[in-house]
Amino acid sequence: MQKILKKYIISILIVAIVGIMVVDYVLVSLSLTAARARISTDKLDQLVDVLQGNELELNTLIHSLNDDYLTRARAFAYLIEKDASILEDQEELQRIAELLNVDEVHVSDENGLIAYSSVPKYIGLDFHGGEQMRGFLPVLDGEVEYVVQEVQPNTAEGKMMQYVGVRRPDQKGIVQVGLEPTRLLEALSRNQYPYIFSRIPTDANEYIFVLSLETQQFLGTTSADGKPVYTLADQGLTVADLEACGEGGFIRFGESSFYAMTRQYDDVLLGICIRSNALYASRARELISMFACALLVGIAIALALNRMLYKTVVAGLQSIIDDLNVIRQGRLDKVVQPSAVPELNALSVNINEMVEGIMNTMLRLSRIIEITGVPMAAFEYRQSAPTVLRTSLLPEILRIPPNEMDVFDDYRLFQQKLIQIMSHPLENEPNVYYLYDDQYIRLVIVQDGDTTVGSVLDVSEEYCKRRHLNHERRHDALTGLKNYRAFQEDVHHLMASGDAHALFAGVMIDLDDFKSVNDTYGHDFGDEYLRAFAQILSELPADHCCYARRSGDEFCLFLYDYAQPAEVLAVVEHLWKRVERASVDTADGQTLRFCMSGGLAWCGERDFFSLMHAADQLLYTAKQNRKGTCMMQPFTGQTPKP
Repeated sequence: MQKILKKYIISILIVAIVGIMVVDYVLVSLSLTAARARISTDKLDQLVDVLQGNELELNTLIHSLNDDYLTRARAFAYLIEKDASILEDQEELQRIAELLNVDEVHVSDENGLIAYSSVPKYIGLDFHGGEQMRGFLPVLDGEVEYVVQEVQPNTAEGKMMQYVGVRRPDQKGIVQVGLEPTRLLEALSRNQYPYIFSRIPTDANEYIFVLSLETQQFLGTTSADGKPVYTLADQGLTVADLEACGEGGFIRFGESSFYAMTRQYDDVLLGICIRSNALYASRARELISMFACALLVGIAIALALNRMLYKTVVAGLQSIIDDLNVIRQGRLDKVVQPSAVPELNALSVNINEMVEGIMNTMLRLSRIIEITGVPMAAFEYRQSAPTVLRTSLLPEILRIPPNEMDVFDDYRLFQQKLIQIMSHPLENEPNVYYLYDDQYIRLVIVQDGDTTVGSVLDVSEEYCKRRHLNHERRHDALTGLKNYRAFQEDVHHLMASGDAHALFAGVMIDLDDFKSVNDTYGHDFGDEYLRAFAQILSELPADHCCYARRSGDEFCLFLYDYAQPAEVLAVVEHLWKRVERASVDTADGQTLRFCMSGGLAWCGERDFFSLMHAADQLLYTAKQNRKGTCMMQPFTGQTPKP
C-alpha cells in the first residue's frame, strides 16, 4: 500500500508541476508584453513631447529673430534718412554694420542696383538678378514696406544668409541688412530626426522610426545608418499594418519578428519596436527558476507526505524532556504537554506554573517602564539559547512589523538587525543611530560572557528638535539658503580640506534695482523675487558650488575643486544666462526679469576675507560701469598656494 501511495503522490506532483509551468509560461508572456506596451507608450509620449517642444521653440525663435532683424533694418534706414552722406563712407558703413550686429548692409538706387554696401564686392549687383534678390523687388516698386526672407543661399556666394529689406525713406530704393543666422541654424539642426532620436533612450534590439504617410518612406530610425531610404513595400508591409499597432502588436520587418507600437503625428507615423526574441529573453530564465522552485517544493511535499506514513509513538517522559530543552533555550512561551501518567502530569503542571511566574515577572517590569512614559526597552540573549528575551516596547521602538517578529526567535537574526541599525551612526552623537523616516534611537549594548544585554531609547523628538534649531541657525529664513556665517564656516573648511592644486574662486552677486522692485510691487513680491532667485542658485552643481544669501539683495558664491579656469568661467556664464532667461510674474500679471551684477575673484592665498573682499570690489566696479555684467579678476595662470 505504501508503494501505491508513493506512486500516486509522484503522479499528482508531476501533473501539478506541468500545470504550474504552463500557467507560468502564459502569465510571464502576458506580463512581458504588457510591460513593453507601457514602456513603448511612455517613449512615444516622450517623442511627441520632444517634437512639439522643438517645433514651438523653432517658431518662437523665428518670430523673435525676424522682429529683431526688421528693427535693425529700420534703424539703418533711419540713419540714412537723418544723414544720407554716411553712404559715401565705406568705413562708416562697416562701422554701422558692426553697431547693428549684422554681417552686411546694402542700399540700392532707384533701378535696383546696389549702390552702397559694407561689402565692396557686392556693389553693382542687380536686385533683378538671382531668385533670392528678386524677392525684394516689391519693396523697390512700393508694393510692400518691407520683406523678411527665410534663411537661404545668397545670390553672390551661395552661403546661408537671412536678409531683411525695407523701403528707403529719402528716395526710391531698398535698404537691406544681412546676417548669418547662427542661432536659427542651430535650432534647425535640433529639429532633425537623428538629434531627436538621441534624446530618447533605447534598449538593445529596440528601434525608433518615423514613416512619411505621403511617400511611405522611412524618414529616420535609430538603426546603424540612421537614414534609411527604403519603403514599406521593401519590407512587405503596408501603412495599415503599422497603424494596426496603435495599441501594440507583432509585425515582421524582413526576416525578423518585432513587437511594435505606433502613433500618428501630423503627416508622419511614429513607431517604436523591439525584436520578439529580445522581448521574451527573460522568459526562459523565469521558467527555469519556476521549474526549480516547483521541483524543490514538490520534493519537500513528497518527503513530508512520505513521513506522515509512519507513525511514531513517543513516551510521555521523552515529550517532557523535549519540551524542557525548548524552554531551556529561552522559549518561555512553550507549554509542557500533559501526560497520561499522573506523576508526569503533575511534573508538567509544576513546570508550566514556574515558567508562567517568570513570564509574569518580565511582564510587570515592562509595565513599570511603560508607566514612566519613557520610550525605552531592554533585551537579553545568550549564545546557548536562540530566543531573545525582551520587554514589550522593543518591537515598537525598533519598528519591527508583525510579519518579522520571528527575528526574536533566533538571536543571530536579531544580531544582524542590530548590526544593520548600527551601520547608520550619527556624527558627534555617541550611541545614537538613524533608524528611518525621522526616528533616531540610542542603543547601548553590554557583553558579559556569552550573555548580551542592551537598552534602546527613542530619542527622535530630542534629536529632531536639536537638528531643527541647528538648521535655523545656519540658514536664511526667507530664501532657505545658507546664511553668511554658515557660508563662511563651510568655505573655510573647503579651503582647508581641498586639493592643493585645485582652483577656487569667489563671486559676489547683487540684484540690480531691487529697491525699485520693492517700491513698485511691494515687499511681499520682493520676498518672492528673492526666493525665485535663490531657487536658481540651488540649481548649481552641489559638489563644486557653495552659495548663500549675504544680506538684502546680495548673494555670494564659492566655486571649488576645479582643474581649469574655463570650468569655473563656464559655471558663471551658465548662471548669468540662466538668470537672464528667468522671470517672475507679478500679482497684476506682469513678467519681471532678473538682472544682476557680480564680481569674480580667484583664490590665491586661500584667505576667505581677502577673496570675498576682492570679489566685492569687482562687484562694485560692475555696478558703477555696467550693470547686469560680472567683472572678473584676470587669471594669472599660477597654481593657487595651499
